[in-house]
Amino acid sequence: MTADRALAEVLAELLAPAIREAVSEAVRAAAVEAVRPETEPLLTVTEAAEIANCHPETIRRAIKAGRLRAVTSLGRHPRLRRQVLEDFLSERETP
Repeated sequence: MTADRALAEVLAELLAPAIREAVSEAVRAAAVEAVRPETEPLLTVTEAAEIANCHPETIRRAIKAGRLRAVTSLGRHPRLRRQVLEDFLSERETP
């Protein structure tokens, strides 16, 4: 066995528990987020555009470009959380 191989095995043994714990924590956090009920209703593209004082197509383009995160509901109609929209708008206004 080479020294590099031995070092790799020792590092793997030392890091394995930490990696397992980090992955477990990430999975737990994702599971909690997935089952956490949302207290606020989701906005339609039209409602988001009214709040943002812009055309609905502007909202659709921002979603498509990945600048605005949307949730897709049944029928593939995007819905937005108000907080996500407000964060997006505040980033647009910041010089």
